[in-house]
Amino acid sequence: MPPYQDICARSFSSEEDSRCFRISSSFQLLAKPYSGHQYGKTSALKNKLLDSKILTDIHMTKVFISKGSAATDEQRAFVDAVLEMLDTVGMSARIMGENEWSHEQPLRAIKKIMRECDGAVIIAFTRTQFNEGIELKKSQTFSISNIKLPTTWNHIEASMAYSFELPLLVVAENGLKSEGLIENGYDWRVYWTDLHPDVVKSDSFKGFLQSWKKAVEEKKQSSSSTEVDLSKISIGKLVSMLSLPQLWSLVGVIATVIALVAGSSYKLGAGKWPWQEEPNKQSQPTPKSGAAD
Repeated sequence: MPPYQDICARSFSSEEDSRCFRISSSFQLLAKPYSGHQYGKTSALKNKLLDSKILTDIHMTKVFISKGSAATDEQRAFVDAVLEMLDTVGMSARIMGENEWSHEQPLRAIKKIMRECDGAVIIAFTRTQFNEGIELKKSQTFSISNIKLPTTWNHIEASMAYSFELPLLVVAENGLKSEGLIENGYDWRVYWTDLHPDVVKSDSFKGFLQSWKKAVEEKKQSSSSTEVDLSKISIGKLVSMLSLPQLWSLVGVIATVIALVAGSSYKLGAGKWPWQEEPNKQSQPTPKSGAAD
């Protein structure tokens, strides 16, 4: 193999647009993505996802991204900036419907993707907003105003990630209603911020990110170094750990071994199966010692 090779792929937004990476023979990234075309802001997110998809299987750590569909330029720019920063620190963003697709229902698909990830990022920004309303709580009525709510999927996916024990980085827009999984007091802190791209360059955000990244790396290392002691697992437990295809493969192997053993026994038995009795051989009469004539 040459000392390096270039990996290129077309952009989602333009057939003439390509992203290329120079990879060493040991699969180390030698150069930043390069191309002969400058991307506009509207295609920045899609190109970033393409970069992430190409490099995921080479050296990057997979992290699940929970976010709503950006409806404003401000939201799109902020999400793009967060993904850019994740890419910079070696994280591969996995996003349903953007670089991950499935024919299954969302919860099943998300569950499978999260099993492959070592961390999760929750980017919460306004999806629903109303000026006045009423909150019913403990048989009392409260007037509420200027309420901003994120997509419900932020709460769903955050709870799923927590159940998988994935380190959570929760970034929320200032002014969102603090409730559910987007509030302080659980096993993580929420990073409250304005939706401005420059926020990701601040020392406070970088500090949050590095702290979370350390937890992700520890999670990844512990997952890869975990070994199963087969001597302490019962046969029933071991079988229950197998998937249906694996179980059928095991049955096929056992059947093959039995057939080979039986065939060998048949040949060694001169055409007789092990369970067939050999015909009784003629026994020669043993002369009896009698009295001398």
